[in-house]
Amino acid sequence: MIRLAVFDFDGTLFDTSRGVFGGVNYALEALGLPRDEEPSRLRRMIGPPLEEGFPLVYGVDGKKATELYRVYYHAQGVHEYAPYPGMETLLRRLRAAGVKTAVATMKPEDFTCVILKETGWDALFDAVAGPVIGQPTPTKASLIEREMAALGVAREETLMIGDRTSDVEAGRAAGVKTVFCRFGFGAPGEAEQSGADAIADTVEALGRLLSGER
Repeated sequence: MIRLAVFDFDGTLFDTSRGVFGGVNYALEALGLPRDEEPSRLRRMIGPPLEEGFPLVYGVDGKKATELYRVYYHAQGVHEYAPYPGMETLLRRLRAAGVKTAVATMKPEDFTCVILKETGWDALFDAVAGPVIGQPTPTKASLIEREMAALGVAREETLMIGDRTSDVEAGRAAGVKTVFCRFGFGAPGEAEQSGADAIADTVEALGRLLSGER
């Protein structure tokens, strides 16, 4: 029985692509590079830490590019998002059933909390964990483990829900089962290759999985 559902943020709870892509392009232009208009490449920047993504995808200094990205994101990008339709209803249904809910994300915790407060979703989660700007970056597995400990829930009672292979790997490292959300930012075929315990094509399908339906 699941007692704790841990959600990734970008691409799982919210479509934050507009703000993230804007921040990436702001950083690229500030570094003297052309804007990137290729969505499939931009999507690779969502999920892993930005300091890893910038050198991997664009071959630029990760620390400098991330600092520039956050200039844009703090001023504008953090407000450019849309919740996935049906997700709020799903969260409320889980909580009504006595399931605890949490967020574990590699998005800075401050930005995550801004969006949750703006939407009123801060009341829908028992815990929120992410990196703190200026402090060493934690692993997502350690964030999941921290929340299980804080909420007093065992590994076998916890589920990690995300839209990238890195979410599945984090859940596996934390010793919990995983669901891959295909409606997020994953690349074609990534869901099948991720090794997730289950795949949800839609928010509705995710709800059926969490309720034990098929």
